[in-house]
Amino acid sequence: MFGPVESEPPSASLPARRRGDVVWVISSYFGEGFPYTVVNNIAEILFKELGASLQIIGLTSLFHLPWNLKFLWSPFLDSYETKRRWLIGIEVVLTAVMIALALVVQANSALWLLAAAFMTMGLLSATHDIAIDGFYLEVLDGAAQSHYVGYRAMAYKVASLVVRGAIPILAGTMGWVFGLGALAAVMVLLTALHWVVLPRVEIRQKPLKQLLRATLSYPILLLGALVVVLIVLQRRGGLPSRYWRVLWRRAAELPVVGKLSTGSWIALSLLCTLLIALAIRTFQRSMT
Repeated sequence: MFGPVESEPPSASLPARRRGDVVWVISSYFGEGFPYTVVNNIAEILFKELGASLQIIGLTSLFHLPWNLKFLWSPFLDSYETKRRWLIGIEVVLTAVMIALALVVQANSALWLLAAAFMTMGLLSATHDIAIDGFYLEVLDGAAQSHYVGYRAMAYKVASLVVRGAIPILAGTMGWVFGLGALAAVMVLLTALHWVVLPRVEIRQKPLKQLLRATLSYPILLLGALVVVLIVLQRRGGLPSRYWRVLWRRAAELPVVGKLSTGSWIALSLLCTLLIALAIRTFQRSMT
């Protein structure tokens, strides 16, 4: 009695309905691949250019750790603010770190300062990835997510090609300060674009100041000062182990510290180990 009802394929209707989504999807995943390539490719080239030893260049592989361990702090992004605010806020800080990186190179500072800048960029970039992927899943429905998979992969690869191709060329012709400054300029443009085009569709979670207040609270700052004092005392004369057990129990009772899993402590220890190792190597080189 009734003929078959023809339905339009989802892929055919998506471009008309979501034409504006193409811009932020491409720019966001370009912004995801951009700092990743800087940390995992440019860092090694830069250290080599600055005359770092093979041991130190080998340690740059540890800059990739934040991407392997980002699942440890991803729940915080779900509990505070919105993915859009995280995304834009991190891009602002990434821009500042890239500018600081150029200044460190210009000042011919110690390699451990350079390593600290790259490690900070790695932590920020991994967190940036969490915000982008979460934003993508929350804003788009299942059909749209499938539709834009190719755009995501293309934008990420283009960012990788731009960084690995253009930045070494700029650094070779104009100097590393200019090349790193170009990185910061790209991040400025991405941040401004995302401020305009990213849709505001999420429900805001707890304000970030609650997390900052808990992290920078007086008890935690006091605990940090106490740990420094105890470490100095331990190195000079030794302290009974019971003091460390009491300190650990007190730390576990604090609101933020108590939520950190064993994996989180391992991640923080590995990151600190990298910076300490680079600082030691730099000191040894300066003494020889």
